[in-house]
Amino acid sequence: LVLGKSLLGTVTVDLKKIPHILLGGSTGSGKSVLLKLLLMQAIKKGAVVCVADFKGGVDFNHWWGCSCDMVFTEGALLKQLDQMMAILEQRKRAFKEECPDLDTYNQKMGSHAPRFIFACDEVAELLDKTGADSERKKLLAQIENKLSTIARQGRAFGIHLILATQRP
Repeated sequence: LVLGKSLLGTVTVDLKKIPHILLGGSTGSGKSVLLKLLLMQAIKKGAVVCVADFKGGVDFNHWWGCSCDMVFTEGALLKQLDQMMAILEQRKRAFKEECPDLDTYNQKMGSHAPRFIFACDEVAELLDKTGADSERKKLLAQIENKLSTIARQGRAFGIHLILATQRP
Protein backbone atom coordinates (compact mmCIF):
# COMPACT_ATOMS: atom_id res chain seq x y z
CA LEU A 1 0.00 0.00 0.00
CA VAL A 2 1.29 3.47 -0.83
CA LEU A 3 1.73 5.71 2.21
CA GLY A 4 2.91 8.76 0.30
CA LYS A 5 5.97 10.33 -1.31
CA SER A 6 9.24 11.41 0.23
CA LEU A 7 12.37 13.04 -1.14
CA LEU A 8 13.59 9.55 -2.01
CA GLY A 9 10.42 8.51 -3.84
CA THR A 10 7.23 6.61 -3.12
CA VAL A 11 6.89 5.19 0.39
CA THR A 12 5.00 1.91 0.62
CA VAL A 13 4.12 -0.68 3.23
CA ASP A 14 3.95 -4.39 2.40
CA LEU A 15 1.40 -6.12 4.62
CA LYS A 16 3.35 -9.38 4.21
CA LYS A 17 6.25 -7.79 6.09
CA ILE A 18 4.51 -5.17 8.21
CA PRO A 19 1.16 -6.82 8.95
CA HIS A 20 -0.46 -4.09 11.06
CA ILE A 21 -0.42 -0.31 10.94
CA LEU A 22 -0.88 2.15 13.79
CA LEU A 23 -1.54 5.71 12.63
CA GLY A 24 -0.99 8.43 15.22
CA GLY A 25 -1.46 12.17 15.11
CA SER A 26 -3.28 15.10 16.60
CA THR A 27 -6.71 16.32 15.53
CA GLY A 28 -6.58 17.63 11.99
CA SER A 29 -3.21 16.02 11.18
CA GLY A 30 -4.63 13.79 8.43
CA LYS A 31 -4.73 10.36 10.05
CA SER A 32 -8.35 9.74 8.99
CA VAL A 33 -7.51 10.79 5.43
CA LEU A 34 -4.51 8.44 5.36
CA LEU A 35 -6.62 5.64 6.84
CA LYS A 36 -9.21 6.04 4.08
CA LEU A 37 -6.54 6.14 1.37
CA LEU A 38 -4.97 2.93 2.66
CA LEU A 39 -8.36 1.23 2.85
CA MET A 40 -9.33 2.33 -0.68
CA GLN A 41 -6.12 0.81 -2.00
CA ALA A 42 -6.74 -2.42 -0.09
CA ILE A 43 -10.30 -2.68 -1.45
CA LYS A 44 -9.07 -2.11 -5.01
CA LYS A 45 -6.51 -4.89 -4.50
CA GLY A 46 -9.27 -7.32 -3.46
CA ALA A 47 -9.04 -7.21 0.32
CA VAL A 48 -12.15 -7.65 2.43
CA VAL A 49 -12.34 -4.57 4.66
CA CYS A 50 -14.31 -3.94 7.83
CA VAL A 51 -14.42 -0.47 9.36
CA ALA A 52 -15.48 0.28 12.91
CA ASP A 53 -16.87 3.81 13.03
CA PHE A 54 -18.37 4.91 16.31
CA LYS A 55 -19.39 8.31 14.98
CA GLY A 56 -22.35 6.74 13.16
CA GLY A 57 -20.85 6.96 9.68
CA VAL A 58 -20.02 10.67 9.71
CA ASP A 59 -16.49 10.09 8.42
CA PHE A 60 -17.44 7.28 6.01
CA ASN A 61 -20.03 8.15 3.36
CA HIS A 62 -22.36 5.85 1.39
CA TRP A 63 -19.54 4.53 -0.84
CA TRP A 64 -17.89 2.88 2.16
CA GLY A 65 -21.08 1.06 3.13
CA CYS A 66 -21.24 -0.38 -0.40
CA SER A 67 -17.54 -1.31 -0.52
CA CYS A 68 -16.87 -2.81 2.90
CA ASP A 69 -18.48 -3.96 6.13
CA MET A 70 -19.27 -1.12 8.50
CA VAL A 71 -19.92 -1.54 12.23
CA PHE A 72 -21.25 1.25 14.40
CA THR A 73 -21.72 -0.36 17.81
CA GLU A 74 -19.53 -2.32 20.17
CA GLY A 75 -21.90 -5.31 19.98
CA ALA A 76 -21.69 -5.38 16.18
CA LEU A 77 -17.92 -5.02 16.43
CA LEU A 78 -17.68 -8.05 18.72
CA LYS A 79 -19.68 -10.11 16.19
CA GLN A 80 -17.43 -8.93 13.36
CA LEU A 81 -14.30 -9.80 15.33
CA ASP A 82 -15.81 -13.23 16.10
CA GLN A 83 -16.16 -13.75 12.34
CA MET A 84 -12.54 -12.70 11.78
CA MET A 85 -11.41 -15.08 14.53
CA ALA A 86 -13.36 -17.90 12.84
CA ILE A 87 -11.56 -17.12 9.56
CA LEU A 88 -8.23 -17.11 11.40
CA GLU A 89 -8.98 -20.53 12.94
CA GLN A 90 -10.19 -21.93 9.60
CA ARG A 91 -7.05 -20.70 7.87
CA LYS A 92 -4.92 -22.07 10.68
CA ARG A 93 -6.31 -25.55 9.93
CA ALA A 94 -6.04 -25.11 6.14
CA PHE A 95 -2.44 -23.81 6.23
CA LYS A 96 -1.26 -26.46 8.69
CA GLU A 97 0.35 -28.59 5.98
CA GLU A 98 3.31 -26.74 4.47
CA CYS A 99 1.70 -23.33 3.98
CA PRO A 100 3.44 -20.77 6.18
CA ASP A 101 1.33 -17.84 4.91
CA LEU A 102 -1.58 -16.71 2.74
CA ASP A 103 0.47 -16.19 -0.43
CA THR A 104 1.96 -19.71 -0.26
CA TYR A 105 -1.49 -21.16 0.36
CA ASN A 106 -3.00 -19.30 -2.60
CA GLN A 107 -0.12 -20.38 -4.84
CA LYS A 108 -0.22 -24.05 -3.82
CA MET A 109 -3.99 -24.33 -3.89
CA GLY A 110 -4.52 -22.17 -6.97
CA SER A 111 -7.00 -20.09 -5.00
CA HIS A 112 -7.48 -16.41 -4.34
CA ALA A 113 -8.28 -16.31 -0.62
CA PRO A 114 -8.45 -12.57 0.16
CA ARG A 115 -6.69 -10.58 2.83
CA PHE A 116 -8.94 -9.27 5.59
CA ILE A 117 -8.39 -5.82 7.06
CA PHE A 118 -10.02 -4.47 10.18
CA ALA A 119 -9.78 -0.69 10.54
CA CYS A 120 -10.79 1.61 13.35
CA ASP A 121 -10.37 5.36 13.62
CA GLU A 122 -9.93 6.58 17.20
CA VAL A 123 -9.27 3.10 18.59
CA ALA A 124 -8.27 4.57 21.96
CA GLU A 125 -11.81 5.93 22.29
CA LEU A 126 -13.17 2.45 21.65
CA LEU A 127 -11.00 0.79 24.30
CA ASP A 128 -11.40 3.49 26.98
CA LYS A 129 -12.97 1.88 30.05
CA THR A 130 -13.24 5.13 32.01
CA GLY A 131 -16.68 5.35 33.59
CA ALA A 132 -17.84 2.05 32.06
CA ASP A 133 -20.07 -0.27 34.05
CA SER A 134 -19.00 -3.89 34.62
CA GLU A 135 -21.01 -5.21 31.65
CA ARG A 136 -19.41 -2.74 29.23
CA LYS A 137 -15.97 -3.46 30.71
CA LYS A 138 -16.50 -7.16 29.97
CA LEU A 139 -17.51 -6.36 26.38
CA LEU A 140 -14.48 -4.10 25.88
CA ALA A 141 -12.20 -6.77 27.36
CA GLN A 142 -13.55 -9.30 24.83
CA ILE A 143 -12.98 -6.83 21.97
CA GLU A 144 -9.46 -6.05 23.19
CA ASN A 145 -8.68 -9.77 23.55
CA LYS A 146 -9.77 -10.52 19.97
CA LEU A 147 -7.82 -7.55 18.58
CA SER A 148 -4.77 -8.73 20.51
CA THR A 149 -5.06 -12.27 19.10
CA ILE A 150 -5.38 -10.92 15.55
CA ALA A 151 -2.36 -8.68 16.15
CA ARG A 152 -0.29 -11.68 17.31
CA GLN A 153 -1.42 -14.28 14.77
CA GLY A 154 -3.00 -12.47 11.84
CA ARG A 155 0.03 -11.86 9.60
CA ALA A 156 0.48 -15.42 8.34
CA PHE A 157 -3.24 -15.83 7.80
CA GLY A 158 -3.74 -12.59 5.87
CA ILE A 159 -5.68 -10.77 8.59
CA HIS A 160 -4.47 -7.24 9.32
CA LEU A 161 -5.25 -4.31 11.61
CA ILE A 162 -5.04 -0.66 10.62
CA LEU A 163 -5.77 1.45 13.69
CA ALA A 164 -5.70 5.22 14.13
CA THR A 165 -5.53 7.19 17.34
CA GLN A 166 -4.39 10.54 18.69
CA ARG A 167 -2.12 8.98 21.30
CA PRO A 168 -0.46 5.74 20.14
